[in-house]
Amino acid sequence: MLSLFVIVVGVLFFGIGSSEKTSKKAPEDEWVSKNLCKEGIKQRATHPSTVDIHGFLGYATNMSKGTRYTKLSFDAKNGYGLTLKYEAKCIIDSYGHLDISIAERDY
Repeated sequence: MLSLFVIVVGVLFFGIGSSEKTSKKAPEDEWVSKNLCKEGIKQRATHPSTVDIHGFLGYATNMSKGTRYTKLSFDAKNGYGLTLKYEAKCIIDSYGHLDISIAERDY
């Protein structure tokens, strides 16, 4: 019974059994990484339907030692209904794990 619990927890929290082919390709493929970042932004937005990502002018990416670093600028409404400017910094490691930080832009 305990071993079944450990297996279930491993699958739920650590993604055991997920497709390594897709996850290892994520940081190497610029467009896959960009889309992971976009999805991360929408998942974290207060009002996802108001997110307007600046995918061309507000976009920068760099690959270093198997990790992709991506910046995306976007506008979105906050909890008060005001449209504000934000910047997301995404880090995607060699296994396809996304770490994202979002801050309000002051420019």
